[in-house]
Amino acid sequence: MVLLNDKPSQLAMMAGKLVLSGSFTGVIGGKMTCGTADAHGSAQITWAPPFITAPIILGQTFSAVATTASGLGVFFTAVTVSNADVVCYASGGSVNMILFGEARL
Repeated sequence: MVLLNDKPSQLAMMAGKLVLSGSFTGVIGGKMTCGTADAHGSAQITWAPPFITAPIILGQTFSAVATTASGLGVFFTAVTVSNADVVCYASGGSVNMILFGEARL
């Protein structure tokens, strides 16, 4: 019997810019999509290919209001191998994201 993917898992990275109107731009390392954000700036993001384990997500708000207002931030909850919920309080801005995790390359 031969294993078709007999390779050890490796560290993988995926990155993109989430425009809070609901779309990703400049994605590298895979495909990322986002649902429409609700009134509180919350939406679900998905990515493919999925990681083997839930990835670490680093995010930074990038917005014109980020330089003048305080208490702005981005939060990721319910992170799984292929999706997460994002909450961002910088309306009209964007979120730069990097995902790190274990994958079979």
